[in-house]
Amino acid sequence: MLKKSFFIIILLTSFVLISQTANASYPVEKNKLIINSIVANITVSLVDGMQIAKIVFSSKADRMGNITLSPVEPRMENLEYRAGSKILKISRVTFQAAFGLMKGSITVSGSVTDKLGKNTMPFSRQIATWPSE
Repeated sequence: MLKKSFFIIILLTSFVLISQTANASYPVEKNKLIINSIVANITVSLVDGMQIAKIVFSSKADRMGNITLSPVEPRMENLEYRAGSKILKISRVTFQAAFGLMKGSITVSGSVTDKLGKNTMPFSRQIATWPSE
């Protein structure tokens, strides 16, 4: 009887935790400085019950490019965006949807040049997590 009660408590606890993640407020909006003046504006929304992340990369007033990630397409590689002479190269950007006890996250790695298109600086950052606590 003790094993059965313990199992039921675990199931109920898991259900509550999954429900809390599933009921997080959407859209989730984050702005993250990646390196120097490169900013990622992230919006995570629910579309037909699936978490979708839209990321816009910009440098000061110049929009450099945007991508959309989801559980169906959780990773993109080898992207290049330009704003004037500045070059943003994304080696890899990955998306992990929030589920149960696991928070959602987006990480990005790559490099960026200065405004003259020289002096390459590498970066690797987690740019978003959700839900917030």
